[in-house]
Parts: sequence; C-alpha cells; structure tokens
Amino acid sequence: MLTSSKVHPYFWAPSHGFGFSTNFGDELMARVFEFLSGQTLEWSQAGTYDRSLFIGGSVIDMARDGDVVWGAGVRDFATPMHFRQNLKVYSVRGPLSRHFLLMRGVECPQIYGDPGILVPELYPEFLSVERTIARGIIPHYSEYEQTLERFGHESGTRVIDPRRPAREVVGDIARCQSVGASSLHGIIVAEALGISVFWWRESNQEPFYKYYDYYLSTDRAADPLADLAMGFAKLEVQRNEPIDFSGQIRGLKESFAKLQNDCVF
Repeated sequence: MLTSSKVHPYFWAPSHGFGFSTNFGDELMARVFEFLSGQTLEWSQAGTYDRSLFIGGSVIDMARDGDVVWGAGVRDFATPMHFRQNLKVYSVRGPLSRHFLLMRGVECPQIYGDPGILVPELYPEFLSVERTIARGIIPHYSEYEQTLERFGHESGTRVIDPRRPAREVVGDIARCQSVGASSLHGIIVAEALGISVFWWRESNQEPFYKYYDYYLSTDRAADPLADLAMGFAKLEVQRNEPIDFSGQIRGLKESFAKLQNDCVF
C-alpha cells in the first residue's frame, strides 16, 4: 500500500509546460487523469516531488525509486533510467514496456493500454461529427512545419497541427475520413475514434520501439509507410478493421481504481 505518502501526478510537457502544450498527446494524458480522478491537475517538473505518478507517454525512464506508473511506456529499450527496481506499476502501454521493466527486476502486471484510447469517453461530442476531411496528416510535433510546407496545399488534405490544445486536435482528427500519422497519439486517437489510419514515417527521428509497443498491445504487427500517397491509396481500397479496445479500457479503469485506492493525490 502506498497511502503513507502523497503521489504527485506527472506528465511530459515539452518546452512550455501545462496549458501551453507543444504536443497534444502529452496534454491528453493529463486530461484523461482529470477525467478518471475528478481532480484538476497542475503541471510540474519531474522529480519535483518525493513520489510521482507517471501517466501515459514514453516517460518511464524518468521515474525514480518509489514512483508509480500507470499507462506509460518506454521510448527505447536502450533508454537510460533513473530507477533501480523500486517502482509500483499498475499498467503499461504495451508488452515491450513490460519486458523492459521485467528485465530490470520491476514487477509489472500484464495490463496494457495507452490512456489515449479513452478519448471517446473524454470527448463524446466528437463521436457524431461529420467527417468532412478526406485525408488527415498528423506529423510528429517536431515535423509539423516541413510537413505543412510539403503537403498543406493538396486538395482534400488537412495537415493537423499537433502542437495545439488536445481538444482542438482531437476534434480535427474526428473529422477525418482517413489518417496518415507519424504522431503516435495521432494513430491512437484515430483508432480509438474508429478512423482508418496508417503509420507514416519518413525520418528516423523517433524510435520504432514505442510504436511497436502500442501495436503489439493489440496483438498486431505493423510497419510504417514512407509514402503518404501510397498509404492513403491503400486505405481507399480497404479500410482498417475497427480495433476492439474494450478489454484494454476495462483493464485501464480497473487498474486506475486500484491506484486511487492505494495512493493519495
């Protein structure tokens, strides 16, 4: 039991911190926590508090001994880490993150799921919007400007800026008929909303590990496509089968209930 000390929820907020997200997926993790806990979350630097809860995102390597993990993952298997073995893990993004922890002597339940799959419950108003965007492109936040310059002029195509507030980005994704994304949470949110999406990758800036971690959590193998036009053409011929996230959603909610029972926020 962890009720002996307070746990401060943490999520990654690059550059600007909470309220000025440069990556909608990171802010989305905070919104999911608020949705499930009924509490308002204030952003803070990792390591500011004696014990932190790491919520979603590829942030496990930032954890320190005594910290708590729910729905988070690992960015790369070779990522340096600050902890030894003393973490309390309630769930992780996928089996690769679990393997990373087990190999380092950390107990980790076989409960998988990225918190982004809860988007339909977090923003139910977007389930019924008209899909007016034929092709949505969601680049990694670091690649937005060059992606907009290359593809922003194409008819029927919207390059979605992932550096805006989470609700705005989710709303744009919900209006897409199909999506090509190099943003991991772009992929996850599209699939959670039942939109056909393919993993688009032109650069090697982001490691493959976290993408495979997510896909393997749903018992799928996946490889990225470097050609956007080819990816959209494939989706026009055959749409993706909807992903059944019900088991993962149940696991995330049950593990979060245990976390709330054990921890004081």
